[in-house]
Amino acid sequence: MHSTLQPSPIQAAPRPRDRSSGSARALALAAGLVLALGLAHRALAAAGDPMAAVRETVKQVLAIVTDPSYKSATAERREKLREIIAPRFDFSDMARSAMGYHWRTLSQAQRDQFVRAFTGLLEASYMGKIEGYKGQKIVYVKQTQDGSLAQVNTNIVPQGGEPISVNYRLKESGGTWKVYDVLIDNISLVGNYRNQFNRIMNQQGYDKLVAAIRQKQQSIDSGG
Repeated sequence: MHSTLQPSPIQAAPRPRDRSSGSARALALAAGLVLALGLAHRALAAAGDPMAAVRETVKQVLAIVTDPSYKSATAERREKLREIIAPRFDFSDMARSAMGYHWRTLSQAQRDQFVRAFTGLLEASYMGKIEGYKGQKIVYVKQTQDGSLAQVNTNIVPQGGEPISVNYRLKESGGTWKVYDVLIDNISLVGNYRNQFNRIMNQQGYDKLVAAIRQKQQSIDSGG
């Protein structure tokens, strides 16, 4: 990477394998669905069934996306979507993990700032992709659970395309399941960001990283 900050150096999701353009677009949608498939109500979480929680959340999110009353009301639709996803992801944990070993070098003010910036990027990525949902089939493959940790495996199946594997890692905290990472075609979302952030931190520093994150969020929000 050059010493000067390049435009939008941060990619919003892992790159797809070499596929047809239709399947590649489906993978882009899958990346957006990363932020949709979290967990549902506390009652479901208390029942200890992460897959049921994922199913319920998908139902809520897609009901909003496909609601005709929100078709031309982008701001209202996105606010409704934020209300669903905000309590269902451990953004603080995801941000800390994405920052990697650099986290311990940050002040508390920088940590708080980074969590806000990273959360904004993930939310923008989600809303920019999920709004392009066109009825792709979601298949719930299996769930595994080990105490307070669980994984829910799903496939997103585009019409006439190859299934996209999207697996969710969740942890139980305070009676609620929260997503702390997602694997898209076995590529960790958090790990993918960690690699990008580490390069920018090493070469340009914290301020440049936050600026790059905000620039990427703005690009997504504007349709870039």
